[in-house]
Amino acid sequence: MLRSFQQLLGFHQLLAKFNKNSGQTRSLNIDISTSQHLNMPTISLAKIKEKLLENKISLEKELSGFADKDKKTKDDWDTNYTQFARNGSGSQAMEEAADEVEEYSNRLPVEFSLETRLRDINLALDKIKKGTYGLCEKCEKPIPQTRLAVYPEARTCQKCRL
Repeated sequence: MLRSFQQLLGFHQLLAKFNKNSGQTRSLNIDISTSQHLNMPTISLAKIKEKLLENKISLEKELSGFADKDKKTKDDWDTNYTQFARNGSGSQAMEEAADEVEEYSNRLPVEFSLETRLRDINLALDKIKKGTYGLCEKCEKPIPQTRLAVYPEARTCQKCRL
């Protein structure tokens, strides 16, 4: 059972040697220069971290357009309750109030979705610091680089995700 990306790299290098000796041609474009405390290629990890930080900034900007960051709870945002100008009375005021409630209720699932992604991004950044980034939370096997390149905040491999 492979437990780290370094072991996976070793396996790919061994496979590449075997294929070279057996006459098969196969190209493996893996950068084997690694960080001392992380078991992932340095260049790939730097690019992933950069992408995570860009996504974090983008999500926070989008959330700040309709929600306020909760100062007490980490990674929590509170949707603002939109208040329209109350120019009318009677049924017109009731319609405006209904619009406010509808607008608020439409924003809640968007807030939840963006918050969830932001939490996953922050968790991935924490894992990079701790040296555990790239391992599936369920089976503890390395998450394929192709999955991490597309979805850098992935917490599980494709097999465990289902």
